[in-house]
Amino acid sequence: MSGGMKVLNSEDCLVESGGFGKFQWLILLFGAIGLQGGNFFVYNMSLLLKMPGFECRSDVSKPFERCERENICRAEQMIDRNLWRTDFEGGGLDNSEVSFHNWMTDQELYCLDSYMIGLFGSAYFLGYALNGIIIKQADRFGRKKIIIFGSIIQVICSFILFFTTNIYLKYVTLFFMGIGMCKAVVIYILCTEMFPQKNRMKAGSFILNIKYSFAMLITCSYFLSGGKHINNIMILALFFSVLSLILSFIIPDSPKYFYEKKMFKELRSTLEQISKINGVSFDQKNVRFQNESTKVISKSRQDTKPSVKDAGNSEASEENYSVLKDLKNPLTVQNLICIATCFSIVGFNYYLLGYYTKYIKGNIFYNMLASTIADSAGTFLLGSVHKYLGTKRAFLMLIICESLCFSLLLYFKQGMILTLILFMIVCLMGGIYPLIYNLISEIFSPLFVPFTFSICNIASRGVTILAPQIAELKPREIPIITLIFSCCIAAFAMVNLRTDSKLDVAKSKKTD
Repeated sequence: MSGGMKVLNSEDCLVESGGFGKFQWLILLFGAIGLQGGNFFVYNMSLLLKMPGFECRSDVSKPFERCERENICRAEQMIDRNLWRTDFEGGGLDNSEVSFHNWMTDQELYCLDSYMIGLFGSAYFLGYALNGIIIKQADRFGRKKIIIFGSIIQVICSFILFFTTNIYLKYVTLFFMGIGMCKAVVIYILCTEMFPQKNRMKAGSFILNIKYSFAMLITCSYFLSGGKHINNIMILALFFSVLSLILSFIIPDSPKYFYEKKMFKELRSTLEQISKINGVSFDQKNVRFQNESTKVISKSRQDTKPSVKDAGNSEASEENYSVLKDLKNPLTVQNLICIATCFSIVGFNYYLLGYYTKYIKGNIFYNMLASTIADSAGTFLLGSVHKYLGTKRAFLMLIICESLCFSLLLYFKQGMILTLILFMIVCLMGGIYPLIYNLISEIFSPLFVPFTFSICNIASRGVTILAPQIAELKPREIPIITLIFSCCIAAFAMVNLRTDSKLDVAKSKKTD
């Protein structure tokens, strides 16, 4: 190669455009903003549906006393209003006495059937499971277009949920909100693909952490400072949904996506834009890409045939590429099954534990705040374990520790020790999440990653639908035993994961 011509692969492109620079900080800011909005509805769902405290009396001449929801309902109809009232002034640290205005109080849905109440969450999870079909399209139309699509749906749904009082419209809207949350997964893919390999894990950890912690910290701070109306928090959901939509039109698409698609004109334009923001020079004239031939350079993009990498890192034309082609590789199928299993169990454990902890005495907002702190600590501290053990071994270590902590819950059922055990569990969960996300990017080719996420989301949300029902089972040890068993399944799946599959496939192809 004469004239100092540089030949770059997809990783070299990011390094040449500045590595971890100002642009990467801006893309992290976009990720933080883009993941909010819908999260204020999703993570606050239990608060939106929480029943207030009630006070009842058997006769108008008698004083009010604390009572349960069942005491004010007869055949799903409220009894004489003079015999009961909602208590928004209830004090103390008992969870049942923390009352505030939400969907249940604003529309007085106190006698709504439990199945109908649970349907709010089920509608969302059903939409979330189906959004995997849309996530898959990110390798066809690009990351940016899917993010814009999801952002538009989220804005519309956020406004409807904020203003409507019709519960059936809420069901439908939550279903579409779940579909619109496809943008959350694609934002994660886009943001991490903007970072060099050595910084990708940290970027992914930050995005996953801010996805949950920001909404929870704002919510807890508001209510602990004396707030009583959750709709005031939902105003932020509207703000972030609109802001996210605006920013999604401004950000560039993934250089890695353009590289794999052989869209070199767009790739050069994007790298020049990133380089400019990072304050470095990107010399287009002296740069050629590894999967770009001289013949391709001389042609316009309309005359080129984009290509992708198969599971063995060999090249194939885009018009001949399909997911089915990758799935013909037994190692790819094995890894997909193992990853989907681990991904599903990580999500299932997270939500099952969340439903289970509502039986723990204490102020719900203090519990949420402690959980948020533990999740953040786990994401940043335990997520870095992979540097020393490798991602696969780190996952195995954390999931085994998690199962041991779950076992302790069978013996410690109250007091400070229980609180510490729960703190450790959430901390471990916070460390596991970035590991499973990072594994997907490590072992699958970029164009296969969206399909993997789509399968994982469908499987995860399908299993998670069972979490609320299992949490209600008696005796109370059943949910804990289920959590321990699920950790064992995840560990078994991870042991069977082949992280060297790309190398093995490449060798087998050379042999052939």
